[in-house]
Amino acid sequence: MEKDPTLVDSPISMAVDVQLLKQSGDPYSKVVAELRGDLQTISATVHEIYGKMVAEEQARMRAQWEQLLAPFQPTEELPFEPPATAREFSDIVKEWTQRRTRQQSARKKRRKKKS
Repeated sequence: MEKDPTLVDSPISMAVDVQLLKQSGDPYSKVVAELRGDLQTISATVHEIYGKMVAEEQARMRAQWEQLLAPFQPTEELPFEPPATAREFSDIVKEWTQRRTRQQSARKKRRKKKS
């Protein structure tokens, strides 16, 4: 944190700075003001796009999570919230796929013994 609280940039202080630069008689200051305004617009757009991407990724992961949970028995203890990261999701899918394969192999062996 800055020692001088007046040096902190807030949306209001930045807007005031841009307005003062635009009103300045110096052509360089006017260009800087335009660039700063453009950067603020770009930043807001990037933030909006990122938010949409995160929401879409979360929806995609939730759909995959629900699909992954579908074949499991309701008696199994499974977390019903999707993991926070794609890495966690990948690790859980791998672990559960291996468990499912072992369960299916065990069932096949039991059926063969009964035959």
